[in-house]
Amino acid sequence: MDPRLGLLGSLGFLGLLGFWTYRVDRTIFPFVFFLFFGFFGFFFEGRMSGTLMDERYRENQLRARTTASRTALSIIFLAVLLLGQGRLMGNLEVTLIAFVIVVVLALALELFLSSYLLYRYDHDEPAGGNEA
Repeated sequence: MDPRLGLLGSLGFLGLLGFWTYRVDRTIFPFVFFLFFGFFGFFFEGRMSGTLMDERYRENQLRARTTASRTALSIIFLAVLLLGQGRLMGNLEVTLIAFVIVVVLALALELFLSSYLLYRYDHDEPAGGNEA
């Protein structure tokens, strides 16, 4: 995989169009484009594409996915608790928009973080034993 595919994450900026479309015709769909920010993780997947998938790699992959999933689910849980209590700024539509944005950005974070943490775990750990 080519690390330049990480540039697809730039499509996440299309989510900003949602602020314009909401004012024009009350459409909130463009906020979903914030999910593309998670594609910045393709950069790290591309850098790891030639890596031998041994037992240590699979352990690091599981650890990275678990950490990323916990982080994203914690953010979504907090959003449900905070935004589910009522009206944000006195308007249910604004609350819905805030909820959609937070959930989509949390999912994008999970996509990015799982690739980034795998890269970090694989490259930061020492290859051999510690010599005293």
